[in-house]
Amino acid sequence: MDSMDFKTGRQYSGTFSKIYDCLGRELEMELYQIWTTYNKEWSKRETILFGAIFVLNIVLAVRGVYREKINSIQAMAFLVLVVFLGIVFESTVFTRTCSVRQYELFPFWSWIEIIWKHDWSLLKQVLLNCLLLLPVGVLLPVIAEHKVKWYWGLGVGVLISVTIEICQLILKRGLFEWDDILHNGLGCMVGCLVVNIFKKEKNRD
Repeated sequence: MDSMDFKTGRQYSGTFSKIYDCLGRELEMELYQIWTTYNKEWSKRETILFGAIFVLNIVLAVRGVYREKINSIQAMAFLVLVVFLGIVFESTVFTRTCSVRQYELFPFWSWIEIIWKHDWSLLKQVLLNCLLLLPVGVLLPVIAEHKVKWYWGLGVGVLISVTIEICQLILKRGLFEWDDILHNGLGCMVGCLVVNIFKKEKNRD
């Protein structure tokens, strides 16, 4: 490799590094804005309802540990999942302002906008949608106490996302779209695959 190629390589590397750093900072800001904007204070009714659901799940988890159906780590992961899903549904459905019913039934419309119109703000939304259910995928192998197949992770993510999208459509609190379902499902799948890798390495040791 001559000096010109080396310099060009360094320039490309520096450019991609800047883009990555910029996108990472913007995603962090976007996550913070989403948290502060949509995760509003719960009403008394919502707090009581979620509290009752959480207590019920605590009873089920304790019962499972007592009967040796699950261990304490599985029980804790299950309760963390319940809390996380409560926060997700609260921020994506219940704390949003009611408006007109909105839907986008054309699949992959977001990627068409990104690729052909270079809508980078939409790319950030896509990445955030992928990240939304990634923690669910991380928790699934812990709850199951074994590696979870990628299609199960994808299926669970799609199921949760479909529930969110249908609630948004019925309650008029968001945009129903197939792309969100796909991106949420992929994020959940990636979470499973990441934990599966660590479980595989642990088993080898």
